Amino acid sequence: MTPILLCGQSRSGGTALMKLLASSDAVFVDRDDPYEKRYLTHFAKLAELLARGEPPDPFSDRELLDFNDCAFGGFPWSYSKAYEGSGWPPNRADWLRVFWQGFTSLANRSNPAARYYAEKAPPWLGGVVREASPAEVVYLFRDLRDVYVSARTDYEYARMHNAGKTSELAQLLSHEFIENYEHYAADRAAGNAFLMRYEDSVGDAEETVGRIEQRFDLRLNWNHGSQNLSRHAASTSSDASVERWRKESLDEHAHRTFLRCVGRELRDLGYTVGDLPDPVFEWNFSRECMAGAAFEQSSDGRIQLESGRARVEIHGPRYWLALPQADFDAASVDHIWLCVAQGPGNVCALDWSPGQPFSDGAYFHVEHQPSADSRVLDFPLYMHPEWRGRIRGLRLHLFNLYQKGFERRLSLATECRGTGYVRWIRGFKLG
Repeated sequence: MTPILLCGQSRSGGTALMKLLASSDAVFVDRDDPYEKRYLTHFAKLAELLARGEPPDPFSDRELLDFNDCAFGGFPWSYSKAYEGSGWPPNRADWLRVFWQGFTSLANRSNPAARYYAEKAPPWLGGVVREASPAEVVYLFRDLRDVYVSARTDYEYARMHNAGKTSELAQLLSHEFIENYEHYAADRAAGNAFLMRYEDSVGDAEETVGRIEQRFDLRLNWNHGSQNLSRHAASTSSDASVERWRKESLDEHAHRTFLRCVGRELRDLGYTVGDLPDPVFEWNFSRECMAGAAFEQSSDGRIQLESGRARVEIHGPRYWLALPQADFDAASVDHIWLCVAQGPGNVCALDWSPGQPFSDGAYFHVEHQPSADSRVLDFPLYMHPEWRGRIRGLRLHLFNLYQKGFERRLSLATECRGTGYVRWIRGFKLG
């Protein structure tokens, strides 16, 4: 079976598409609405934990040996140098390949005709699965302003909205959106992106079904796929769900936050956004955008600009580079986003100073577990008590290795070597 991974935010048409795919015997799919038994995500996360080489807290030998205890995780042991060069333990792709072969064998017992397996998936899943097996990814997008209006009935979003935290809510939705967009953009550049906009599926359902049938060589039943979806709807009709933000009250602060965070990405997907505010600062690490740039950096690594990104060779646990021309008021930046991929270590960080040289103490650390595809790390710097005054020095710490932190032991590793990539960094103010 080939996985079909539906990557998109809640309220973006994922349930309707799952129900549509379920109308074909060629697709093995969860049969319980809203179709959120994520078998492949479960197997991929287990494969990741088995290969990650970090303490599987709170899982330990005690829980493993206790038949009644249901805690579970990665291996509660580490490997000594005696295993080096032996081909053991297997890597993440090896584990996932075995899990997937076993699952599909069992699934074919109940559905021998199935050629595909469909699942609502997080953005990171496609890259992990493709290391082990071919996979199709469908990128689902909806105008974020409509996602916001529709999501206000969800408990957590309603809580934040009612508490007046509309900008923070918009930032969370924007971060979910940009993570999916970065994966889509990479697949599009490789000529392998399958895009489905919610608005297009509502405006021309027949054309949408035809595209899916042609892509996957399926016969789908739209009437079956559209049944019983009204209870998921947050508007009176499908047509009324398009551009709801124009017809209903969209919080002004939330709207400005959307445009500042992901306005260009929304425009790239065909949504009307008007004039867009620029980020407070932005650097795109590529030879096209930073030709001739010289970086002050630590001795634990070296950055090399490439087309569309920069390669960072790491050979120590505390690599950093100073960002160019940093001079802004801390109050003008609430969040900084950093787009990275792969790399060793487990932490990326920022530190800052009102001048040179840098002083110790003003750090913000974010956990980073390396993955094949890009991730966008969020630094909510407005929460740090030292983020104030004029910022004239800003350093980026990439792919660092920490054994402890975040109120738990992070790693058993002592070496930090490998290749990572950084694409861009941008800072912005919430609405």
